[in-house]
Amino acid sequence: MNLSKRVIQFLALAVVAALLSAACGNDDDGSGDGSVGQPTQAAESTEAPRETATPEAPAATEAPAPTEAPEPTPEAPAATEAPAPTEAPEPTAAPTPTPTPTPPPPPPVQILVTNDDGIDSDGINLVVEALISIDNVEVTVVAPATNQSGTSNRVSDPAPTTATETATASGYPALAVEGTPADSVNYALDFVFAEPPDLVVSGSNDGQNFGPFSEISGTVGAARTAARRGVPAFAISQGGVTVDAEHESGIPFMVEWLNENLDDVLAFEGDVAPVWSLNTPSCGGVGEVRGLIHTIIAAEFERGVDMFAADCSSTLEDFDNDVAAFLNGYATMTSIPEELILEPPRS
Repeated sequence: MNLSKRVIQFLALAVVAALLSAACGNDDDGSGDGSVGQPTQAAESTEAPRETATPEAPAATEAPAPTEAPEPTPEAPAATEAPAPTEAPEPTAAPTPTPTPTPPPPPPVQILVTNDDGIDSDGINLVVEALISIDNVEVTVVAPATNQSGTSNRVSDPAPTTATETATASGYPALAVEGTPADSVNYALDFVFAEPPDLVVSGSNDGQNFGPFSEISGTVGAARTAARRGVPAFAISQGGVTVDAEHESGIPFMVEWLNENLDDVLAFEGDVAPVWSLNTPSCGGVGEVRGLIHTIIAAEFERGVDMFAADCSSTLEDFDNDVAAFLNGYATMTSIPEELILEPPRS
């Protein structure tokens, strides 16, 4: 009897369970390990119920993906990419400096050499040798064919129009004119030079041409002729007559003067040129030339004074003119007065 009671209770529980299962719709997701007639885990579970979203608390949505930056507007122009760095320019070679052109050398100084002792004399030969040793000097020799001492500035009528090719004692080319020193200068200026020379040198003369001798000297006469035609001139004379002319002692004074005064000679412009006259004593073995004095031409010779006896051993000083200085052992430099230069040539 007791057993039947238990069976009835069991069946009752099973019915209840079946009713509950039907009411719940038999949850497909759940599965139990329990036997039939035992309460399901859904009814008995003590786990916290699963939260469900409510209208007041909507389900969280995923954060929206970041949107692209809006395109720049004209007011805010789009940033441009920084320019790529440019390559450094290749170094260029330094420009080659243009060389400064070398100025051309000055034209040579043109010197005409003449004399009154003739083309064969020792004096003209030594003058030529000295002048051609100077840098940038060209020498042309045109001189009388024969000795013409004392002819002053006299010219021939008719004037010579020809010359003979010859040479100095040392063989330097020269032209010999059949005429006076003045003729020789005129021939050279008219027929030899296309342009006037820069300077005429006349000498070196055998014998002094100081004081009143200046007016009758053919050596000075040739220089006066050149100056009257606008060419500066230099007359050089060496003491002699009673002693041999020692040209070697006077020529260095000529060269020194030329080196110091050439710029002035080249700069001359005018119708009547200057004439310088150098006279140097020959000492005859007694003493030596005492130096050079710039002085004036003596107007006359002093009475009782030997015009040919220079004393190079003298100790006197302070001379008034070229004659006094010369006779006491000095070389003298004078300028020929313009009135003498302009004196008409004798014929």
